[in-house]
Amino acid sequence: MKKILVFMLLGIGALSAQNIDFAVETRIRLVNDNQLQVLVQVDNDSELPVTHLEGFLTGRDGKTKIVLEQRLVMLKSYEPHLVPGNSITRDVVFDNPREKSYSYHFHISKVQFLGDHRVYFYHPECGLTRID
Repeated sequence: MKKILVFMLLGIGALSAQNIDFAVETRIRLVNDNQLQVLVQVDNDSELPVTHLEGFLTGRDGKTKIVLEQRLVMLKSYEPHLVPGNSITRDVVFDNPREKSYSYHFHISKVQFLGDHRVYFYHPECGLTRID
């Protein structure tokens, strides 16, 4: 039992010693005057390959009130891994853009790394938090 505990602590220490960081960028495009395309780009600035990545695209009005929220799977487990230094881009298209201008932000909710069965939540200031 003590050996298992030691290996678990070493595994957690090895992951926390790695540089884990993601750069998230959202861009908005008006398509055909009646559709709004929101592009989300995630750069893997960490030292580990990512096997699964998903999150939520949140739209806010000028008063920071959440207007919409949509789940977006950036990288599925059967797709090629997101290796360090590379990026992945996905888009969401909304019909009939609203008259108001909204700001869109993507928040990473689930991350899995190659060779690690655990699931993590990522926050830019706090880093990784294990959720499963």
